Amino acid sequence: MNSFIAIPITLLFGLTLVLALRTRLSGREWQIAFACFVVHTLGALAQVGITSYFYGGGDMLQFHKIGQLLAEWVTYDPANNLPLLIDLILQRDVLLPIDVVGIGSSTGSIFGVAGLLGLIFGSSLVSVCFFMGYCSMASQFAIFMAMRDRLAPRLHLRVFAGIALLPSTVFWTSGLLKESFALGGLGLMFLGAKKFVEDKGRLSGLTLLALGVIPVAIMKSYILFPFAISASIWFYWHSTVTSKKRLLLLTQPLYLVLGLLLAVGSLFLLGRYFPRFALENMNQELSKIQMMYQQGTQGGSSYAIAVPTSQQGFAGQLSLLPIGLISALFRPFIFEVHNAMALLNAAETTFILGSVIWIGFKRGVRKTVGLILSSPLAMFCLTFTLLFSVIVGLSTPNLGSLSRYRAPMMPFYISLILMLLPRRR
Repeated sequence: MNSFIAIPITLLFGLTLVLALRTRLSGREWQIAFACFVVHTLGALAQVGITSYFYGGGDMLQFHKIGQLLAEWVTYDPANNLPLLIDLILQRDVLLPIDVVGIGSSTGSIFGVAGLLGLIFGSSLVSVCFFMGYCSMASQFAIFMAMRDRLAPRLHLRVFAGIALLPSTVFWTSGLLKESFALGGLGLMFLGAKKFVEDKGRLSGLTLLALGVIPVAIMKSYILFPFAISASIWFYWHSTVTSKKRLLLLTQPLYLVLGLLLAVGSLFLLGRYFPRFALENMNQELSKIQMMYQQGTQGGSSYAIAVPTSQQGFAGQLSLLPIGLISALFRPFIFEVHNAMALLNAAETTFILGSVIWIGFKRGVRKTVGLILSSPLAMFCLTFTLLFSVIVGLSTPNLGSLSRYRAPMMPFYISLILMLLPRRR
């Protein structure tokens, strides 16, 4: 497809997604939704411009380049080659006439998806980034709509603005990157989990969950682990807190058993279909990733994480947990800035750190904990954020990569903070 045709079509696609919410949101909420469309459009343009001219190359350009070759190859013989492209996306072993890195892994999958998008949008990288950004935008809308009726009306605007307009989320999910697919799937999973947990159409909830799991499992399968645990806790907390209006953690054994069964069953399925992230393999996987990053990453954005020995095992990973957790939640600090991109990241994390300190100062630890325990939604956001942060923080000793890899977590992280911030005029 010619770029002059593809770009207007993708812009129209994004605008249609926003207009579809016009009757479901209040006037000011819809203004935030439209602003989300604008910033994702600008974010997609920034992704192309910064990757091409500021960095002079990057993952996204490589994905697009190989994707174009795959798209051209499929057009020669669609009947025979398109199934092979689908096999590449689904991480099956496949022989291709094009050199594709990471066949059988998420890296091979994104090359395959780039080829599929190349068949639709032609050579226009801008159109592909627009499309990915708008899919992420739709996911952000889904997350807010799932939260909306569980939030006090006074929190609607601030939480929606945090979900829809947070700079790191917008930037890193507005391109041909794995994070865009991860956030897109997370939105469907969260909306489906909400329907299932609150018994508002459990069949439709399971359907949305299944649809959301597909892109997440293909691109960022480790996200399924914290989501499964968090959703199980959400189910238990909703069943005990919401229905009884008070905390009945140990007086509802049936819900406790069901919650535990959901968690254990989810972990069993994850370990079965994604052996790399089974609990017994988690230590080995994290150590391998840490070693890979430390051997291949240099520069001012790197920070040290000692690699535990095999004898230390899981206990060794636990000893590194504080470093990984603080790094994923609050870094880069403002004094760690070395360039303009790091300054933008540091401004965001400084705001978040200041907000957390303000919450502790104004509300106090005891009241803050009480507010979280009284809300099943807050419990989900807290559990998911902490588990996600541990995995990403321990496996990513580079501040630039850290900002990118935690992007799918940020809508839930910022929502929790904005729910707890004291009300101001």
